[in-house]
Amino acid sequence: NEDDLELEEQPRSAVSRKQDAKAVPKPKDAKKDAERQRAAAEEIPYTFDMPDDAGGLEHLLADREVKTQRLILQRLIQCHAVALSPHNKSKLEGLLSLLLNRVQSLAPPDGDSDIKHESLDACIWGLFLVSREIPTHAAAEAISLIVHLEQRLADGVSSPDGPDWPTGGELLALRTLPLLFPTSDAAHPVATPLTLLLAHFAASCPVRSLGDAAAALFVVAELRACTEPAARVAPEVPTLLAALLVSALPQAAQDTLGSTHGGKALLEQWTLFSTEEDGDPMALLRGAVAAVA
Repeated sequence: NEDDLELEEQPRSAVSRKQDAKAVPKPKDAKKDAERQRAAAEEIPYTFDMPDDAGGLEHLLADREVKTQRLILQRLIQCHAVALSPHNKSKLEGLLSLLLNRVQSLAPPDGDSDIKHESLDACIWGLFLVSREIPTHAAAEAISLIVHLEQRLADGVSSPDGPDWPTGGELLALRTLPLLFPTSDAAHPVATPLTLLLAHFAASCPVRSLGDAAAALFVVAELRACTEPAARVAPEVPTLLAALLVSALPQAAQDTLGSTHGGKALLEQWTLFSTEEDGDPMALLRGAVAAVA
């Protein structure tokens, strides 16, 4: 009847339904709103003052995500580009030194803590950008570090106690150099002495503890990273690895090895630096491997 027809809902067009959908407000996502507000509050400025010391650099980067740290360093370097002013060169040189020191400071002092990989990644990114702005000074800083470690190694070889492996911070600093300078060239003012330094460490430093063994493996990995792009082979790599493996064998098994075995020869070199207090420098390694097995 007519009353039923009046009560029946009339069909609406697609346009009217779309307009109604727009008119109805969608429920807001509280979490996304909070994130947007936080991002707005922490908006990164486009210009920065160059930090004068490690504390100033720490203030810029501390408690920030790795993406934010990289962005801060990128903008810091861009607004102090040498192309904008020749006076910026000295500022970038200071920043290069701060970043190198920061890389070394990120190594855990006790050797048991985890490395802050996010901060390390941001520092290496900053070093890469700075080295492109001031390549000559970056190479000079790298060579200075290599010469310092080479001289200390030479002094250690001539001492009764033998040379020491690089510290954790120095190993991290050496790790950054192949990322900043090409290792595939036939000869390079940074990569070539770096490769020789790593080879000298692998051939000269005794392994007296598990910490030394860890440093030795780190050096082996870096030496391989420096030689592989140029299809070179460093004989110190298999020799040192063989020595570490042989050191984990029982003494009876070691006695069956020939005197010309590379690992055994290097073990005998290590024992030259052992003292009566140390006893057998390989005993700790053998015990650790036995415990794991």
